[in-house]
Amino acid sequence: MSHFSLLEKSTRIPLHVQRFEVDIQVQGFLAETTILMKFLNTLDEYKANLEGELTFSLEENSVISGFSTDVYGTLVDGVVIHRKTAQVAFENAKRAKKEGRIATIEHVIGNVFRARVFPIPKEGRIVQIKYIHHVANGFMTIPMSWCHYNIEKLCVTSSVFTSLQDCDTPSLYVNYNTAQLDEHKTENGMKFFGKYDGENSLNTTDIKLYVPSTLQQGEMIYKTPDGYFVSFNSEIPSDRMKKPSLYTINKSISIGIIWDSSKSRDLATYCKEFDLLEEIFSAYETVDLHVYCLRNELEFLQNSRIRDLNEFKKVIGSLEYDGATNLGCLTELNQPNISYYLLFSDGISTIGKRPDNSHSYIAPIYSICSSEKADHATLKIISKKSGGVYFNLHGTSCIKQISGSITDSPFRYISTSHNVEEYDVEIYPSIPTVIVGRNINYIFKVNCEKERREPTLNMLYGHENNIFQMSYKFHLEDFTPTDLLCKYWAMKKLEEAKILDSMNDDDILLLGRKYGIVTSVTSMIVLDSLSQYLLYKIEPPKTFPFYLQYSEIASRIVEDEENELNKRMNNVLSMWCWRLSWWESYPQSEVALKQALYHTNFFSDKGNKNEVERISLLVTYFE
Repeated sequence: MSHFSLLEKSTRIPLHVQRFEVDIQVQGFLAETTILMKFLNTLDEYKANLEGELTFSLEENSVISGFSTDVYGTLVDGVVIHRKTAQVAFENAKRAKKEGRIATIEHVIGNVFRARVFPIPKEGRIVQIKYIHHVANGFMTIPMSWCHYNIEKLCVTSSVFTSLQDCDTPSLYVNYNTAQLDEHKTENGMKFFGKYDGENSLNTTDIKLYVPSTLQQGEMIYKTPDGYFVSFNSEIPSDRMKKPSLYTINKSISIGIIWDSSKSRDLATYCKEFDLLEEIFSAYETVDLHVYCLRNELEFLQNSRIRDLNEFKKVIGSLEYDGATNLGCLTELNQPNISYYLLFSDGISTIGKRPDNSHSYIAPIYSICSSEKADHATLKIISKKSGGVYFNLHGTSCIKQISGSITDSPFRYISTSHNVEEYDVEIYPSIPTVIVGRNINYIFKVNCEKERREPTLNMLYGHENNIFQMSYKFHLEDFTPTDLLCKYWAMKKLEEAKILDSMNDDDILLLGRKYGIVTSVTSMIVLDSLSQYLLYKIEPPKTFPFYLQYSEIASRIVEDEENELNKRMNNVLSMWCWRLSWWESYPQSEVALKQALYHTNFFSDKGNKNEVERISLLVTYFE
């Protein structure tokens, strides 16, 4: 995750943070983190209509689940609407400068999001962001390197829930302080709780919560009116993950390396990339390397036989990091006899056609990323379409296992079957997926009217020609009091839909609204006046101070609109009936009809009269 710094839009100067509060709720392998920040307008030249912009990135497998700002002294929740509607409302409010406060949060690209707040008065504004994420590698981190001054109030709370009775204790790290969380027994297991309070403190160290792997195991079930959401995290036995001896590789190979040297990777460090390449090179006797530089075009650098990593580092060290990124030009790769390509990129394509399922590639492409800001979905699309695999190196230490997945047969999840065929079941992942580490997590939705107490899933895992099955039974009466599962399931559904290109914008809009998440089509918006909500026909959240008044006014407006429509329809109907009766009354008087049409200028556009007005003139003429 990147820094939470709200910048003044025009000068890009960070605003002062007066309060910084973090709340982390963990259940199983999922967590919801809430960050509340109060920003002050302390610029030397005070601006009454100052706009703030907060751009940040989230880890892979994360989704924005909530957004709030202060309205009349109360935190008001954001409403999920179409992204374009939110942009129009924000720009209109900025230009009007008197429509009240407004704030939005939207998806930018990849895993990058942006919150916009207007205005920020001298007393400051409160911004609260919630996001759901996967607990990866046991640690959750909130960066604090942006903090170079004392914060008046720094508060961190964390709660970890588990159904286990005997387990390891989580730890909280804040401002050089380490503390184990207090444990409390509950009816359904254990709850661990910890809190840190600081006043006028300078904290430049990252906030971290460590959750032992044992607390991430097990299942969670959440019941909704349209079915059950079920998730579980399981550790695969180490003996099952061992590769058969027939996969030992020790030969020469031709590899293509595509190195993204665009401006977005200028300040990146490549230690993990080099460690991975060293592991890959060591798996072969000799490596014929074809090196490409990727910017706005694909440039072939050289063809050489690499004997150690230092030779490759010299080639990469001479590159200039500048220009845009055009991932669409990967289809130009036509070098024969290449076993596979390694693409080192953040996946953020800024020009040209973005890769999609219509592209084809000459050889498998293994996409590899270690950047904090990245477009994971695009890299997955490239790898899936080419027959390769995507690996995210950021935050992982499984370099050897990733190397083995490239040089040998990777350990994969293959497919799932179940015993609830009579119900509508949506399981994710639903496509073959390479497993990095020893944990695999699943989430699925079961739409059923009658409760089946023990649905069973049968999952196939393994290496090529070495497949095994694992079965799990679930008890649908063991519910969890959280809707984390619903939102996370929606995020996984959307993630696979992008890879398979199986959802259009309308489908994504419906999904985002139903589950209250920010997507590429949906944003969240907070308004502070009834007139704004009524203008854009947005139903405010129940936390809005005038929610009841909105409901009354909106219902009256709908009723008035229906009455006005009915009135106009009845008016047109009555005039049409008169026209029919008139025509039947004067069938022989062609001369009279022509005179009437002439005197009323019925077929003339003079005066810009519409048809209703013209008919009215005819009625008056014959009366």
